[in-house]
Amino acid sequence: MATFVEHFGSRRIEYSSKGIEATRIWHTNWADRNAPERVKLGDPYPETEGATMELRCSNIVIQPWARSSSTTGEAADLALITATYTSPDPDNPIFNISESIDFSVESLNVAGGRQWANGTTVPSNIGQSIFFPLVEYTITKSMAELPLGTIYSLCGRINASHFLGVPRGHVLFMGARAQIESGGYIPYQGTVVTQTSLYRVEYKFILRPQDWNYIWNKQAGTWMKTYPYLYAYAPLEMLP
Repeated sequence: MATFVEHFGSRRIEYSSKGIEATRIWHTNWADRNAPERVKLGDPYPETEGATMELRCSNIVIQPWARSSSTTGEAADLALITATYTSPDPDNPIFNISESIDFSVESLNVAGGRQWANGTTVPSNIGQSIFFPLVEYTITKSMAELPLGTIYSLCGRINASHFLGVPRGHVLFMGARAQIESGGYIPYQGTVVTQTSLYRVEYKFILRPQDWNYIWNKQAGTWMKTYPYLYAYAPLEMLP
């Protein structure tokens, strides 16, 4: 596991008319400069994590920092890593989290199993449709890494517990759409590298007033659960 040593004087915070900006500085072995333990775009600033005004990492600079007398050429022994954390900016995709909600209705023929006011049965061939609400819910986020495995494992599943404000079984995860916001790593002054690649991910859900494992039973004139289940229950809150 790589070791990143934070410098004395790191965690500098600056307040200005443009917002709040914080800086953290580490050094590590040059060979470990891109290790998984390194700070990533979108990581929260420790002192503000979970706060109303949460700072997030918006820029990372990696540069050669030191080398021993035995080191030759352009090689370096250590890497200096500087991370900048900024307050939310609507034009900065790192902080771009949006939601869209489309309300619609779905028709359902409910003649079967119903009765006239005089007590006789309504024939099933008589069209009687009612409408019940559907909500198409889309959450859009920008993130440094694409959670491909999590998305794949939850596609076509319904919520196993309370999710998006509705009870178990009422939310169907319809999948996601992802695209890269920008282009990878940009060389800067020969040896400094700035990470700028972000994924824009749209999560799509459909909410309904009935559990997705219930279907309309015309003979009984009511919703009934079927076995085996039409949809598997899953922890949709695992989606980052």
